[in-house]
Amino acid sequence: MLTRRQLIGTAAATLGAASALPSRPLTNSFVRRTGTNFVREGAAYRIAGTNTWYAAYLGADAPVGNRDRLKRELDRLVGLGINNVRILGSSEHSPLKNSVRPAFRNRNRFNETLMRGLDHALAEMGRRGLTAVIYLTNFWEWSGGMMTYLYWTNGGRYLDMNDPAHPWPQFPDMSSEFYGSAAAVRMFDDHVRAIVGRRNSVTGRYYRDDPAIMAWQLANEPRPGGSQEAGRRHMKAYLAWIDRSARLIKSLDRNHMVATGSEGTIIMEHDRIVAADLRTPDPSLISPSAGDQNASASSPIVSDVSGHRRLIEDFLRAIENNGRPVCDGRDGKRSVGLIEAIYESSRRGLPVNIRN
Repeated sequence: MLTRRQLIGTAAATLGAASALPSRPLTNSFVRRTGTNFVREGAAYRIAGTNTWYAAYLGADAPVGNRDRLKRELDRLVGLGINNVRILGSSEHSPLKNSVRPAFRNRNRFNETLMRGLDHALAEMGRRGLTAVIYLTNFWEWSGGMMTYLYWTNGGRYLDMNDPAHPWPQFPDMSSEFYGSAAAVRMFDDHVRAIVGRRNSVTGRYYRDDPAIMAWQLANEPRPGGSQEAGRRHMKAYLAWIDRSARLIKSLDRNHMVATGSEGTIIMEHDRIVAADLRTPDPSLISPSAGDQNASASSPIVSDVSGHRRLIEDFLRAIENNGRPVCDGRDGKRSVGLIEAIYESSRRGLPVNIRN
């Protein structure tokens, strides 16, 4: 089973608006962007990262929590050379199937126990020199996310992901209505203020002053829609939401970077890019219909291999003819070498030469 949520682009935005709140003077202990490089304490900051979305849950003083496990997992990451961890900073109590419980908030109240769990996770990461990227809602269903904000504000309407009665791409098409819903976005803004403006109950630091945080992400994998039609319909509201939300965060916190958390404003159907809204769009990106059978390139499951057919056929011909495929073991070894070099560079804090 192969994943289809491939990284197809990065749409990160770092805004320079001054903070509306008093803050400690900027120091070099925060991760900064200089051109296309990250810098910390005057030196290049090379990232070897991982995704530990549940860190706040482990940090919570609750049945779901396990602070000893949190410490063990963070120690293990440090031992592996990991220096950056992406974690969840929001979940919404939801009727959606597969959505996590407990949640950071319901319609009316925030869950202080999970908030304190996030405090503990950040405190433990800071003690180990790790930095966090924190995302503030979810386009998908598993933590409630945007569909739940819609449910709270539209009279109780929602769709479940993978509901046979509402096949793909009905879920992402409806989830993307969030960007144009003023009421839903206002509730999201309330959560942003609660998290970004929070004071850590363990360290006593305001989040805005905590160098253990590297960046905020607006959401996990936001996108303007699942289908071409919905993506184009919601694109304007989607881009406006990115701009408005990033400015809100920077008005609360001028020390940390802000990114979308998205895979790029590129819409795919099947194995084709059908729409792209980039700073310098390339018309050659857009592909005509190929008539393939995949349900959608955004689908979490590959139901057939038509998109990889030529590669597979080439590999089979190589076996039959005792030949060399286009992509062979040497190519795989080079890929592994690149990954190992990234980890080594992170451990040493220096560039690493890659040998072929």
